[in-house]
Amino acid sequence: MSVQRLDWDSDFFELEVGKWEGCDEESIDETNLDSFQLVYQISDALCDISIPHFTKSYSEVKTLFIKRDLAKNDRSIEAVYNAQDLDLEIDTLYDLAYESGKFSRFKQDPNMANEQFEALYRLWIDNSLHNNFSDGFLVKLVEDIPAGLVTYRFSQDHATIGLIAVSPQYQGRGIGQELLTAAENHVIESGMESMVIPTQKNNEIACKFYKKNGYSLMETKYIKHLWRDSL
Repeated sequence: MSVQRLDWDSDFFELEVGKWEGCDEESIDETNLDSFQLVYQISDALCDISIPHFTKSYSEVKTLFIKRDLAKNDRSIEAVYNAQDLDLEIDTLYDLAYESGKFSRFKQDPNMANEQFEALYRLWIDNSLHNNFSDGFLVKLVEDIPAGLVTYRFSQDHATIGLIAVSPQYQGRGIGQELLTAAENHVIESGMESMVIPTQKNNEIACKFYKKNGYSLMETKYIKHLWRDSL
């Protein structure tokens, strides 16, 4: 099996990025490996493969949680608004996006520059404001200050959370609960039946939070970043 070029990642990071799915290193078609500087190896099970001239820099266990048969929640939710309806300082939204992604492989991989991670999440915010990366973008205000945000996108009969974060100074006040409930209610109103949330296994607080709110583990993926040794 040959490594598949990821056009978006390659263009954004300005290097050749590929994806290979599987655990059997003998099945890798090495004919096109020379063209890649970074390969994402993705598998359903934990495995340790070795590709000539590539070295693992980081590995992540990605989890997907799902809540089926969503039901509208009448819990009181205050000061949660559509981001597009607010006149906000963009840097405050960027900071929340960085908080959302602090456990991501793009932040944790030592071969990824922090500037690349931040540029990726700024782009996520910019596009979400224009409904390119999301179908919904909600912001929680505390005294007119963005204290948290959540974005989501529709896909057939379910929605998927993109970003969800609460500013460190406002954590522990139930804001994450408000944002998740508000997102679920919006999703239900749009006719969706289920919500999916991706996160990392080592983000233990997030995993416990989703389970507490009725989400169950749907899928686990093991993702490794393999970098060409010459870099």
